[in-house]
Parts: sequence; C-alpha cells; structure tokens
Amino acid sequence: MKPTLLYIALAALTSMAAGCKKSPSSHYGKDEPIRGSRADPAVAMQASWSPSNRYHFQIQSITAAEEPRRNTTDLVTRETSFGEEFALAITNVAADGSRIMELEIQGLQIDSALGERVTINFDSGNESLDMNSRPVTERLQKLIGSRLAVHLTPENRVRRVDGLKEINDSLTERVATNSTRKVVRGAAGNILSRFFTQQFWREMLEMSALPTNEVRVGDTWTVTRPLTMSPGGNLTADLTYTFKGWQQHDERRCARLEFSGTVRPQTPVPRIRGGPGNPAPPPLTSPQPGAEIGSINGVTWFSPDLALPVETIFDQTTTSKITTARRVRVVSGTNTSTTMSSTITVNPPPSMDSTNLGSLAVATTNESVQTVTATTKQHISLKLVEVTPYAPAPPK
Repeated sequence: MKPTLLYIALAALTSMAAGCKKSPSSHYGKDEPIRGSRADPAVAMQASWSPSNRYHFQIQSITAAEEPRRNTTDLVTRETSFGEEFALAITNVAADGSRIMELEIQGLQIDSALGERVTINFDSGNESLDMNSRPVTERLQKLIGSRLAVHLTPENRVRRVDGLKEINDSLTERVATNSTRKVVRGAAGNILSRFFTQQFWREMLEMSALPTNEVRVGDTWTVTRPLTMSPGGNLTADLTYTFKGWQQHDERRCARLEFSGTVRPQTPVPRIRGGPGNPAPPPLTSPQPGAEIGSINGVTWFSPDLALPVETIFDQTTTSKITTARRVRVVSGTNTSTTMSSTITVNPPPSMDSTNLGSLAVATTNESVQTVTATTKQHISLKLVEVTPYAPAPPK
C-alpha cells in the first residue's frame, strides 16, 4: 500500500457517497459482463481450504470518521487506512476432519491523519517512513512474521486462535509493577485492537455469509453478522444477498453475489444471570444513546474451482449522535481569579481535583449541552492475491 493510497481512496469514497442513487455494489466489477439465467442448474457454494495450497490474502480498510473538535461543536475528519498481507495454510488434519491452520502476517501498513495533521504513517516494507515515531514503528515492525494457529472444526468453525495474546503483549510496555500500557495508542491502537482479535478471524475464515443450500441465479438469502472491522465497534449487519450471475474476475469464473442491508448496534446482553426465583431480565432491544445506525453495500466473487471467495468489497456508512457539554469553570480565591473552559463528550469530566488548590474554591457556571450528528464512511476490500503449492514440513 502506498502512503498516498489513504487520500486517493478517501476521495473516491467521498465521491461515491455523494454520487448516484444506485447501490455502490452495482459499480464493482462492471468491466466484465454478468452471464447466467434462472434456468441454469443450481450450484453449491461451500468454502473449503485445500491442505495442498497456501493462500495469500490482502485486506485494506479505509475510514473517514467525523469527531468533535476540542472546545467546539465543529466536526473534524479523522482519516485512517489499514492494510495487512497474510498467508494461510493447513498444517494438520485430524482423523475427525478438524484442522489446524497456520496464519502468517507478512506485511502491515497504517496511515492516520486528523484534519491536516498526520499522526502515523507506517509501512513495514518502507522503514524510512514515520521516523519520528520509532518506538511505535519498531513495535509494529516486529509483528511481521508473527504466526497464529487457528483451530478449525470439520464444519470450518473456529474453535480458538493461538498466538493473539503474544501479539497484543508485544504492543504494550510495563510501566509499574503488574501494570502495562499500550505503546500503540490513538487511531492506530484502535485499528489493531479490532483486527487482532479472535472474533475478526472467526468472521473472515468461517465465511458464514455463503448460502447453506444450492442456489440459482436470482436467488436471495439473508445473513445477520457482527461487524468487527467497523470503527464503531459492537455493530451488527442485517444483510440480503443475491446471486446475480456469473462473471470473470481476476481471470476466474466466479459467482457474483451482491449484498446490501442495514447496520445497527448489537443488542446488549445483561450480565445478570437468572436462577430459581430470580429469572434473568429480557435482552434490551432499543439502541443505546449515541448508538450508530447506517447502511452497507458490497459484492463477493466466489470461485467454484477454488471453493473460496476470491474478493469481497463493501462500503459502509454509519451515523451517530455525539453529545458535547461546554462548561466555564471559575476558580476563585482570596487574591486570584481564573476562568477555564472545556468541552467534554457524552459524560462530564470529574470535578477538579482540589488537593493542589490550597484555599481556592471551585465553581462551575454557564454549562451548555449540544448534540451533533457525526458520519463515518468505511471502504473495505479482502482479496485473494495468490495461491501457491504447499506441503507441511515433516515432523522432526
């Protein structure tokens, strides 16, 4: 990923969002005709990982998120891009069909800017970038070559992912006895916290959006799935998929699956467990204050020859309500008077610590609360770049 990709892609993303009324998915891959009819035989689309192949993927996420500017209700855009190259291969197959898949991280790129201020510009293939953040870039560079062990059931369900703790530990540092803090913070830290989780790899590897039955051209099906890659976090997508027909994509004959739907907050689950005479309360169904809602549109190309999707592209737009409060604080004493103001988000800050003020008294006046609507646009692509022969190393 080139450093300028962030700005080029965000310009395309913005123009698409402001453009025509058709679903964005209708624009993807229109360079090749879509063929097929309802009369064609039904086909199955079940994902399968071959033990004789190594699969090389690239994922790119580009996000433009509005957030309040400090001490005002004006919005500023935080632009962030994330790229990762990784390879997958089956290393062990048990008699019951369960497998262990090795996942190797081969490349990483992170760019972020708040307004016109670049906060990080990292590319594992270009060490000359972002020399002013060497403690951060050195930690990120160490992620290259990291390996995860993904345990899959015979039905291609992820049981667990080994190695995530070691990756996350490498991004922290010890600051006191039994205390650590993140080395990579801010937008970059938020990105890594979404993409290096078991839930993210579960969503990507299980491919649960594929139809469970044989389908014909024109058939539709619905899928509800979490959105780990969303910057809002804890979101759910309710999607409708349509088998549009057959299309050449990256020199492969693929089934074109278009999807669209809505994005909503995940339903909160109460932590209180029921018991005899104390049944658990029903799940909450109404969105929480400030929760994000939005829409999503995209395309998946599924290759029957590989028994895998070779690329998925989608665009997501969400909006959220952000409450800001502006307070003017007057600190007065016998011989001094100081006025301070601050803007806070959602929850008011704790009272000023009076331990260092001596005989000063603290008063808060002129409080105003405003709610603004912020928009987040995200473009994501997951592409199978290459398939190479693979043979696991013989046991020592």
